[in-house]
Amino acid sequence: MNHLAPLFVAAAGLLLATPAQAAECWQVTGWATTAPPGWSAPTGVTERASLVPADCDVTPPGYRWLHIVRQFSTLDPAPADLYVLASHEDSRSNGLEFYRGLTWQGRYRAFPILWRAWRQQNLAFELRAPSPATPEVGAVVALRQRDTGFCANNGSVDWNAFLSLNFGGHNLCDTVNPGVGPAWLGDAAYEIVDAGTNALGEPLVRFEHLHYATCSYLGDYYGQDLVLHDDCSLDQSGYDMQLVPVSGGGYRIRSEDTGLCYGTEQSNNGYLHSASCTSSSSIYDVVTILRAPSGGAGGEVPAEEM
Repeated sequence: MNHLAPLFVAAAGLLLATPAQAAECWQVTGWATTAPPGWSAPTGVTERASLVPADCDVTPPGYRWLHIVRQFSTLDPAPADLYVLASHEDSRSNGLEFYRGLTWQGRYRAFPILWRAWRQQNLAFELRAPSPATPEVGAVVALRQRDTGFCANNGSVDWNAFLSLNFGGHNLCDTVNPGVGPAWLGDAAYEIVDAGTNALGEPLVRFEHLHYATCSYLGDYYGQDLVLHDDCSLDQSGYDMQLVPVSGGGYRIRSEDTGLCYGTEQSNNGYLHSASCTSSSSIYDVVTILRAPSGGAGGEVPAEEM
């Protein structure tokens, strides 16, 4: 597996601003229970993050990126490109996600004021490397369907043969929970694995479930065209997918074998169906949870309409 090879190579003239130019990045060094001078803690928060500036292009071992999207007041909105490095482990987490509800209050001098609360959800769109970040081989990602906001999810092969979106009526993006370390990232976390190229020289990848080591493919399941999964060690050609960027953002996940794409659920059964790659239901956000060991290339993939 070549963890250093990017999925897409864009001409230098097509790259937009790199994360270091576009984003504001900080690293949590500890926690305080008091507000800065002249500020009061919002109701219901527990601790305020102590922050130092961080390099947007470097992900230290044991850390992941959070994209700060919550705010206490629309009168002082969170910056669009504010990212925080969060440690995977903390002695006070008690097995729960320590960074739930990391929310913007304002700015004291140059430093962001960010508070956390125990009972707020930690949605997948917060677990994102400084953007724009091109999905890379070796990165761990969540696959969020654009129309529903739900994430592709699977368990062991023994549990079921198909992937789910709205399993049991729950938004599975909420289950992307790094918890205490990179070995346990929830049922919606997949590593992007290099699968070589097709006859046209286009890069192919496989999505390997981080915990169960199963890979997805498109096939028939009792008369339904579903996104299925099986043991990656079987090395089936049906595992090979192409990530096709879409104008306006997002990707289509296209099967090299069938020419179909990941779609959405049908009839609220939660099963992830296949779809035509021209359908709006085939557009996915590939959300970076853990960047590739290479650090993750900045810039955007050149737009391509299908």
